Amino acid sequence: MRKQLQDYINTPLSFENGSIWYDGVPIMNGFEKPLIEFIADSIVHRGGSVLNIGYGSGFFDKRVQEIGVRVHTIMECHPNVVANIDAPFATIYVGPWQEHIDALIENGQKYDCVFFDTYDFDGNSMEYEWFKFMEYAELLLNPKGKVSMFTWLGKDYTKEFKKGLKNLKLYKEEYEINDYKYKHLYWEKSDEKEYGNESNGYDVEKGLEEN
Repeated sequence: MRKQLQDYINTPLSFENGSIWYDGVPIMNGFEKPLIEFIADSIVHRGGSVLNIGYGSGFFDKRVQEIGVRVHTIMECHPNVVANIDAPFATIYVGPWQEHIDALIENGQKYDCVFFDTYDFDGNSMEYEWFKFMEYAELLLNPKGKVSMFTWLGKDYTKEFKKGLKNLKLYKEEYEINDYKYKHLYWEKSDEKEYGNESNGYDVEKGLEEN
């Protein structure tokens, strides 16, 4: 484990009004809640399967549970955040995602939606977090599955994302937050098959079938 990540895990976090503070720096802000919920509504479907990497303040995962999914998996590395997880129907993997991702792939686990939102621990973490995860993204997706790589950073990484996720179809949308237009990018694994499958009784247009 690289030193910057280990230092983060070993440092107590503080929580206030939906925000999380690490060493005097906000790593998640309460005002992001409507934006994260907007993203969840864009990429999560009722009855689907979801992997979220980075629980944070829980905005995404709480919305996922409200939508109602068949499979909900969370990966979170910080023990203070893990202690605050409120997702009773989710499977929780504790520790850095890098320690668990290979096992998921080896077991053939795939998802209809993957949301990636970790933290730039030292200003140089894009390589070890976002860019590294792009190597696994397609392997984790079901046909028509979607992946969203959330960033709240000053630099535009669209070019790098498009290169790393070149086999997936790009979608763009905007959400205005605090007079700032956030460009939400997500990618979809193209396939002729419909979202979900017959065995789980789910159809993207009809929703969950009543048993």
